[in-house]
Amino acid sequence: MNGREDVVRYLLSFHSENVSIPDNEGRTPLCIACSKGHHGVVKLLLENKADISQCDWNNRSPLFIASAAGYADIVLTLTQNKADINQRDEDGETPLFVASDIGHLATVTILVNKHADLNATNHRKCTPMYAACKRGFIEIVKVLNENRASITQCNKWNSSPLFAACRYGYIEIVRYLVENGSNISDSDFSGTSPLLIACENGNTEIVDILIKSGAEINQPDQREKTPLHASAAEGHIAIVKRLINEGAIKTLTNSDNQTPLDLARKHSHTDIVKLLLSSK
Repeated sequence: MNGREDVVRYLLSFHSENVSIPDNEGRTPLCIACSKGHHGVVKLLLENKADISQCDWNNRSPLFIASAAGYADIVLTLTQNKADINQRDEDGETPLFVASDIGHLATVTILVNKHADLNATNHRKCTPMYAACKRGFIEIVKVLNENRASITQCNKWNSSPLFAACRYGYIEIVRYLVENGSNISDSDFSGTSPLLIACENGNTEIVDILIKSGAEINQPDQREKTPLHASAAEGHIAIVKRLINEGAIKTLTNSDNQTPLDLARKHSHTDIVKLLLSSK
């Protein structure tokens, strides 16, 4: 489909009954027009009673397809024509989820204003908020939070939006979530806290935010690995210094009976070995 409204109008004048017949991938003309951004064709098809809810073989509705592509004008038209705003694809994802995951702010804003379910989860129990935090879309995070989406709801692995932002290094999102009430001590099912993952990844700014917000310095995971273990093993000397200055316990052992010093030696981080030996 190349967006020729005149051709579509001509064909419909003879065969309007074919307006929702799908192709060999289950895509109706409306689905295809939504995927290509042909707004005029979308409106023409709807005027001729195209099925607004008919999905392709991946259970993607026209609204889902337009939301994924970021065609905000088409999204608005579809919602005004009473498209199911929360219809899920085969992965359990809603139009709001996919728009949040890909970063289409205008589309997210429309869907939120049309009362999409802000906390609807996919099959991995991830929310639109989680998706936006994982991808680093701070403006979408703000829109969702300002409309009372949960900032603490976890996925199937008990990973929170804050944990995702810490893992992927999105400093401004971490700061925003902490300022807006995220629990900085929540850990995933492996016991990994936001501080531990930030220390492991060497993100000094996120570590600073979390510590200033009262994160537990010595909180271990299920294998008794502490933030100091993680930073010593990975060679992040600035973080090791910060943790020591904040009172991290150097003598704690992990489930393999290793101290942070043992791990620094194992990975040949001689500067950290010297620091751990010289610090009180």
